[in-house]
Amino acid sequence: MYLRLLLIVLLGLAGCGGEAVIDHSRDPHAFAMDVKKLVATSVAEARLSSEPADAMFNLVEVLDELDHHPAGPHLDLYEELQELAVEIYEAAEETERRPAELEQRLDQLWALAEPLPGDATPQNMAPGD
Repeated sequence: MYLRLLLIVLLGLAGCGGEAVIDHSRDPHAFAMDVKKLVATSVAEARLSSEPADAMFNLVEVLDELDHHPAGPHLDLYEELQELAVEIYEAAEETERRPAELEQRLDQLWALAEPLPGDATPQNMAPGD
């Protein structure tokens, strides 16, 4: 009985994890794609939300911790994104309605992020997509 159980466990373990796990935590290209996707999602959600600060929160948090991520050649761009994302976030926090010029600022934010690698856009990252 013990031998049968051991054999089943060993066969189960041998069959698990057929795909190798890839660690992207130090990959600047993968991080750039993630940032582009996060900007696209944040812009799409902020355009639809009555509380755009909530939509910007995760982006602000990620960009605030750049020293923990592989910025690679995009560090200056990430810092520009961070500055504008914080401005949008703070303006949205200060008012109980959508801040003036929100759409223009979101367009600016997306224009900065668009050259990053990946195919994410605010249109294909909109909630429900």
